[in-house]
Amino acid sequence: EDDTKDEWYDQLQREISKTPQHDMLLVMGDLNAKVGSNNSGRENAMGQHGCGNINDNGERLVDICLSNRLVIGGTMFPHKTIHKLTWTSPDGHTINQIDHVLVNKKWQRSM
Repeated sequence: EDDTKDEWYDQLQREISKTPQHDMLLVMGDLNAKVGSNNSGRENAMGQHGCGNINDNGERLVDICLSNRLVIGGTMFPHKTIHKLTWTSPDGHTINQIDHVLVNKKWQRSM
C-alpha cells in the first residue's frame, strides 16, 4: 500500500513540476488525506481550520504542499464543521474532511 501511495505522490510531483511558476495551479480531489486542525509547523501549507487529526495521507499531502508552495484551501477559512466534512461512512458514524482543493500560495487570495 505504501508503494502505491509513493507512486501516486511521485506522479503528482511530476505533474506539478511541469506547471510554470507564474501559472495558477489547482489540484482538486478525493485525496483520502486528513490534514487535521493542528497547523503547527505547517503554517505555509494550511490554516487552522481543518478537522480532526492528521493521518499518513495527510502528512504526505502537507509535505507535497510545503515542497511546492501550495496551500490547502479548506483549512484557510473558518466554516461550520458540517460544511467542511466531505465524507460520511455508510453507517453514518464517521465523518471526515478528505476532499481538498490545493492552490499555489501566490494565488491563495483567489480562493
